[in-house]
Amino acid sequence: MSWMDSEHRVILNVGGIRHETYAHILKKIPATRLSRLTTNLANYDPVLNEYFFDRHPGVFAMILNYYRTGKLHYPTNVCGPLFEEELEFWGLDANQVEPCCWMTYTQHRDTQETLAVIESLDLDAEPPTQEEIAKKFGWEDDYYQGTLSRWQRLKPRLWALFDEPWSSQYARIISCCSVFFVIANIVSFVLKTHPSFRIPSLTVSYGVRFDQRTGQFGFGKSIAAFKQYTTPYPAFFYVDLICNAYFTLEFLARFCFAPSLRRFLKSPITIIDVIATGSFYLDWITNDVLSDSASPDTIDFLSIVCVLRLFKLTQHFSGLKILIQTFKASAQELLLLVFFVILAIVIFAALVYYAERVEPNPENQFTSIPAGLWWAIITMCTIGFGDMVPKTYLGMLVGSLCALMGVLTIALPVPVIVANFSNLYSHTQARAKLPKKRRRVLQAHEVKPAQSIKTIKHRKKSSSLVAGNLLTVQTGNSIQSKPSLSHLPSLFGSGIKNLHNGGTTDHIMFSAIISVIEIFFVITSILCFCLKTHPNLRLPDIGLQERTLSANSNSSSLSSAMDLVKTSTRPHPGFFYLELICNAWFTVELMIRFLLCPNMHKFVRQPVHIIDFIATISFYIDWFLDSTLTGPNRDTVEFFNIIGILRLFKLTQHSSGLKILIQTFKASAQELLLLVFFVLLGIVIFAALVYYAERVEPNPDNQFESIPVGLWWAIITMCTIGFGDMVPKTYLGMLVGSVCALMGVLTIALPVPVIVSNFAMFYSHAQARSKLPKKRRRVLQPHELKPAIGRSTTAALLSSITNRNSAHTHNSHSPVLGPLMANPLLRAANFQVPCDSHNNSSANNPKSPTNMDKLL
Repeated sequence: MSWMDSEHRVILNVGGIRHETYAHILKKIPATRLSRLTTNLANYDPVLNEYFFDRHPGVFAMILNYYRTGKLHYPTNVCGPLFEEELEFWGLDANQVEPCCWMTYTQHRDTQETLAVIESLDLDAEPPTQEEIAKKFGWEDDYYQGTLSRWQRLKPRLWALFDEPWSSQYARIISCCSVFFVIANIVSFVLKTHPSFRIPSLTVSYGVRFDQRTGQFGFGKSIAAFKQYTTPYPAFFYVDLICNAYFTLEFLARFCFAPSLRRFLKSPITIIDVIATGSFYLDWITNDVLSDSASPDTIDFLSIVCVLRLFKLTQHFSGLKILIQTFKASAQELLLLVFFVILAIVIFAALVYYAERVEPNPENQFTSIPAGLWWAIITMCTIGFGDMVPKTYLGMLVGSLCALMGVLTIALPVPVIVANFSNLYSHTQARAKLPKKRRRVLQAHEVKPAQSIKTIKHRKKSSSLVAGNLLTVQTGNSIQSKPSLSHLPSLFGSGIKNLHNGGTTDHIMFSAIISVIEIFFVITSILCFCLKTHPNLRLPDIGLQERTLSANSNSSSLSSAMDLVKTSTRPHPGFFYLELICNAWFTVELMIRFLLCPNMHKFVRQPVHIIDFIATISFYIDWFLDSTLTGPNRDTVEFFNIIGILRLFKLTQHSSGLKILIQTFKASAQELLLLVFFVLLGIVIFAALVYYAERVEPNPDNQFESIPVGLWWAIITMCTIGFGDMVPKTYLGMLVGSVCALMGVLTIALPVPVIVSNFAMFYSHAQARSKLPKKRRRVLQPHELKPAIGRSTTAALLSSITNRNSAHTHNSHSPVLGPLMANPLLRAANFQVPCDSHNNSSANNPKSPTNMDKLL
């Protein structure tokens, strides 16, 4: 049985390491280099009965395991491009790497993209070569032919004076002048707004004076001077004029000497320079022409564009280039941060608006939800100006939750942005230390012929594969280095998902249209919910109130009068019709989803569908109650509208970032409970301490009336917000407040990194998974191989005997000659199979050479 098994074994010598497998294993992935191995190949050695490949042995171990198991894993001790080159040689697709190794494998692609971005930033301090300059200006042919004109030699030098600060000493001088004029222009722009550097414009008027002696009015010597507006000192104008004259000359010089005029005009720095310089001349013209008809403050507003000139400093500081490139690379994370913040401030603005209206609150500062948006963003950013503060206990509870959620929400995407900056900066620093001149390695065709002849002296047979070329066979996916759909905009994410899943183009377009309509109605519903609370968009309910009046002071008869009284307010009717249309869409959509869902039990239990049902049914309940209740009861009825804010969570179907956020909170439930426990423990302790600390000394201005009131102060202090509505006045209370602030920073900072790391883990894996190819190459199973490969051992044995009877007639009497002599190793070694007793005795002789001895 072992002889029959050895016939189907294949020995592969890769880089000096021998690998042994079965022939049918290599047939699992057809149309590859290993699936087409024959003894006619030039790299087959008949003496050793092995195929030799001068390739990386470590990578080949993973490749052979791919044939055995159908799963391609990535070795962490191999560089990514080397792994891709090896896969390309063996005719395999690099996109077939398993999802568990995909994130690690694609790191080299991210590194290559980062290095390409750094290369485009032109951070090299060394001057370019003449060949690079000619290529930059598009004069390669003239340079190689040696026909460069005088202008072609002079133009790059003049361009380097203004665009490459470190190219020469004169370029450094021009760079310093440019930085000086930029700073001088910005300083002038800032200082001329200070009251001490402005001249008042006085208006003199002659007034009419009343003469008390004559009792008559007449024009006297009364002169009044009024300060109408102020203007900056004239010196600032001349400073701006000199600076902008330099900027104009610099722009004209760069325009004339630019290598590519089209690329120069499309550069953001050029656009900023044109806008900033043009705004100065426009401001000058409007100030002279429209000085009498337009307000000077309105005209001065045009000069704010010159602040954009600060971005010109990116030409002189590589750190600014890296910072701007970080924001470009983190555009998706920044949009995700903005989306998180908008979602949170809308929710908490609505909650605090209705929370402050539940109890009688004459000092209510939250007049509408749009006004509460300002409070929510300031609270979430832990700033706390103190201009708007909740007064009710329920409002304080909402404010506490807003403060805690602000710390978590804003902290989540920030590490991703910081990681992008660190990645760019570290690669920039490493690239700066990279040697410019590297030793050149000769290619295969550049090696001397004598060396190549010695190498292949034992390989005379023809090769069925072209050595060194990739065997490219398209089976579903073409072999590429990157997924073909990985760089499409995220707006068409659902369409791409359907495309990968086999959806048609019409189905993708229809699905995208439905998604856009759904998002539109969700946003419209939320806008109506917020805007209808604004006082300017509400209509008053007018009621009649009878008032009793007396006819005169001497008469006892009474009279009555009817007064118009504002009893309550109601939203404009237009909001109702908009909400009716939106909820009609949500109702139809919910019914269609319910009727067409594949699993009704799972559909009913999904949180998104529960929220959609509650938010939709709340509108109809509010509609019914609003038609039956009037007057002051309407404010109570409108409280049900707050349920509609939950519809924001419908956006999780269209935002992967929101799904990741929710999943992060689920995975970090233990850390969140730990954070809540720490905060509750801290606020109770410090609320009690500050309550008694403020009562130890005489304190008529004591604002801590009770420990429950102190809880609000404690949570706001621990979150480093500090509205200023409650402040300790005694020294002992200030000491407690100081300890509370320090403990708040430590207490909240402890569990937050764990939550942030969970978000970073989910986000990074989601980003890597989005680049994972959906269609993967299928590895054939053993029963799917060709019959010639998958036939029984007996059939193979009989076929081998039949094929070799004619060539080896002297061994035809033995039933095992076929499979034995089918092995090229035995034929090459002239192995004699024992057929009689004499041969058996010689075989048992320890001095007789065996086939292994002859091999060695």
